Amino acid sequence: MFVFYVIIFLGSLGWLYSDPDWEPAIASISSLAVVVFSESHVKLYLSGKIKGLRAKKIPIENGAVVISDAELLDIVRPLCLGEDKSYKFEDRDAKNLEKHARKNVNDKNQEFYVRSQVNRSKSKLELVNSGLEKIVYLYNKRLLNVAIDCVPAIIRNFVSIVYSSSTGHPNFPKKTKPFDVYSNNVTDGQIHFVVDIPEAIVEKILEKLNLSSTQQLAIPYQYSLLDLPDRAVHEYIVPAQVYAALTRFEGLESDDQFWAIHNWAFGPH
Repeated sequence: MFVFYVIIFLGSLGWLYSDPDWEPAIASISSLAVVVFSESHVKLYLSGKIKGLRAKKIPIENGAVVISDAELLDIVRPLCLGEDKSYKFEDRDAKNLEKHARKNVNDKNQEFYVRSQVNRSKSKLELVNSGLEKIVYLYNKRLLNVAIDCVPAIIRNFVSIVYSSSTGHPNFPKKTKPFDVYSNNVTDGQIHFVVDIPEAIVEKILEKLNLSSTQQLAIPYQYSLLDLPDRAVHEYIVPAQVYAALTRFEGLESDDQFWAIHNWAFGPH
């Protein structure tokens, strides 16, 4: 039936082309409407395209979000209020690479390399989208106890973790130190993940705990995340925890105990 409707639509276009008048124009519009609404997959496809065009873009360049915190808040606030706000992460570097490849790459090996890079970028974009959804979920469930204007920093750092450099470390603008965050309260055994914290904040941690060196943090389960400055937890621990939940601890991301900071200790990596 769908094919029949398409044939009618094409015929109406031919009529409009040969006789540009109001009658064939109405027939073309009517037949197009029949084609669109006759099949659910067509409606879904068009709906998705329209939603994509209307979605607010969150561009990523060199592994970092490049819009302002105010622009990010305009997207995040409605989501945290439960509204259906359309947004879309966009990797500009991958987009430009794909455009370049279509026009300039003729070698099969080069084409394979470029397409592999683009596919990796798409996987990262999917992960970034899942991360934003999880951050909003944590905020709405009050498992993330921060002011709304702190959320953009969490999103930025999560994106930087997803787009980590070839060394495996996030593309943070300042030099960092790696720490282990570990727990034996969430599951039967111990689980852990690595977090990179800027050296300036590490100094504040040592000052708060009255310690002279990070090596003094090495005593197992001696120091809880509750002992850390709030900024260290919210801006660096939480993004790394979200990344670990989505990539390593499948099933635990829906367990509230996984997100309770009192269940976690930390020490040097």
